[in-house]
This record gives sequence, structure tokens and C-alpha cells, in this order.
Amino acid sequence: MNSFVYFAYGSNMLTQRLQARCKSARAKGMASVTGYRLAFSKRSKDGSGKATLVAVPDGQVIGAAFEIAADDVKELDQIEGRGKGYERIEELAVLSFPDGQLVSVTTYIAHDDFLNPALQPYDWYRDLVVKGAEQHHVPDAYLATLRAIPALADPDPMRPTRLEALAILASLEPS
Repeated sequence: MNSFVYFAYGSNMLTQRLQARCKSARAKGMASVTGYRLAFSKRSKDGSGKATLVAVPDGQVIGAAFEIAADDVKELDQIEGRGKGYERIEELAVLSFPDGQLVSVTTYIAHDDFLNPALQPYDWYRDLVVKGAEQHHVPDAYLATLRAIPALADPDPMRPTRLEALAILASLEPS
């Protein structure tokens, strides 16, 4: 199968969310990229902040690597909003865990025209990011940082993306 490795650092870190959007996605494990920090400054259609990578000299972002069928790149472009705020970055070097290998990945980073550092994520979006980080066993200190990200209550309780996120989160809760 012809495939590529995708680096997720936002809500797509949660395997169930990514697989609901891109069926061929298979988790490969935790990965990290240096020279960036995580920010929730990408302006979303719903007015909230979505995750992006911001270049900084001493930063590190921890996320998850997924193998995705090459045939699904158009689907991933669509769900990531390529050309509508995010740009696809290919051949970004990440460190995979636990083997410590450098791996070339594809990811998405917000275009400067779509950034607003004053934005905050909605609580359900932040919770997807946190659950994905927990699922991939990121270090406790990084997880604590994610949990501490300020988030807003979504003013639209019937927003389809909110309802989808809450359903996915509820499916993860122990019965």
C-alpha cells in the first residue's frame, strides 16, 4: 500500500476522531517536533481558536504519528482545511517514540493570514486534544500544559462539530 505518515498535534491526535474523518488512518505512536510551540491561534469558521504550530527556536510539540493511505490525502486536505487557513507541509522531521528515529511526516500549519493570538479554543476542542494526548501517552508535564489551556464554552450548544466531538468523547468514557 502506498502511504504517508501524518503528524497530528491537535484534535486529530485522538485516533477515533481521525479515523471517523479518514478511514485508513492507523496510529503509529507518539512523535515530537522541535523548533515549534503549540498555539490555538488559527481562526476557525466558528470563531474559536484551532491548533497550529508556531515556529520558535526552543520549542517542542508532542503529537501522534499516523500512517494514512496515499489515496486519502485529498480527504485529509479537506478535513484539515488546506487552502482555507491551513497549508500542507510535507517532509517535516519528527522524532518518533520509543525508537528515537527521525521520520519525515506530513502535517498542516495555519497560514499567517489566519492567525489571531487572542483566540481561544472551545472546551470540547481542547478536550479532544487532551484525550488524544492521553491516548498516545504523552509525558505528564506536556499533558498538564494541555489541560491548563484556557478554553471557552461554545455559545452554540447544537453546533454539529461540538455534538460530534461530545459523542466521540462520551464513547471513550468507561461504562
